[in-house]
Amino acid sequence: MASLSPRGEILTDVPPFIVRRYTDPKAFLDDSYNFFLQEETSSNILLAHAMTKSSEETPAARPLTESGDPQFTLTTTDPASPSPAASPDFWLVVWTKTSDPQPLLFLSSISWKLGAYPIFLWSPKANTNIAPEERSRQMRAIVQCLNTQVQPQRVFSVFGKGALVTNFAELWKEETGFETEPEPFYDAFLTHCTKRTLKPSAYSANSSDTAPELPSGHSMHIATMDDLHSVAERCKEFADDSIYFPMTLESAEIEATMLIRKQQIWVYTVDGEAVSICAVTRTTVNVAGVTKVFTKPTSRKKGFAERLVRMVTAQLLKNKSAVVLYVGVTNDAQHVYDKIGFVGLCGKEDPDVESALELGFKGTTRGHW
Repeated sequence: MASLSPRGEILTDVPPFIVRRYTDPKAFLDDSYNFFLQEETSSNILLAHAMTKSSEETPAARPLTESGDPQFTLTTTDPASPSPAASPDFWLVVWTKTSDPQPLLFLSSISWKLGAYPIFLWSPKANTNIAPEERSRQMRAIVQCLNTQVQPQRVFSVFGKGALVTNFAELWKEETGFETEPEPFYDAFLTHCTKRTLKPSAYSANSSDTAPELPSGHSMHIATMDDLHSVAERCKEFADDSIYFPMTLESAEIEATMLIRKQQIWVYTVDGEAVSICAVTRTTVNVAGVTKVFTKPTSRKKGFAERLVRMVTAQLLKNKSAVVLYVGVTNDAQHVYDKIGFVGLCGKEDPDVESALELGFKGTTRGHW
């Protein structure tokens, strides 16, 4: 890449790098897309969000046909999403100041139907092993730029690779005086499953079966509006379970309606009630991101989530190279995902599994994700 988009405004020019701000997602992708594709599992959040925000059509989650095969449709930006006027989305990128600019650090500040997202951070692997002093210089530059673009109360939390988040929080406190909450909002692994690692179901006699026959009265399918009430209940329970981002039933119904209309949520039903849900909302070229898995408390320990996530993962892998998800480092759900074929969990080390951290800030206006 010989040059950067002129639509990326230079906010800081301090050799050997510059910080650019993008308010146009297409311009942001023009400059960043190929770098994201090189590490598509790791960059899933920023890439998927930018693709959704752009005016270009983006691959939708893959709904299932009656035969069990994935349908392939395209979805454009949701007309119900916040307009740029209502949600001043932007991205900041630290670039090397060279004839062939390379990205060093990415930050997004965007919103969706239910409010602001956390500040998301991402850095290519090539920039992870640099000296701490150099990383802090880059981070300080992006923190100072962010503080000129938003009110500090907007930064209710920051999420990304652990070292980046910790560095950001320290410098943000220096810059604004806003301190972090006593405990992390989220401490997680970013794991993935591929065709090679996907495991068959223990509920089937067929050693290669990933979607065995279900008991009478049970079903797994892409959710429809007939499932709205119970899907909304599961969405609310999922949010309330996080403690930090509780949701009203009205907001849960809005989210459930969006997920169903976009064909981004699957359900395991028992006698017509969706007792377990699995949402896939961050889909890029070769990677699909599972973003919400939840089972009704009274329906747990029965294998419903394992069956559902395995089936959804298997269908997605027919046309994707990997399915990714975040799971808490102390979450017992690791055992479920490990049985399905997600790697680096339950004490099994994998060099491609990253640690992620979300830190919240006191005295801020809480968004939702």
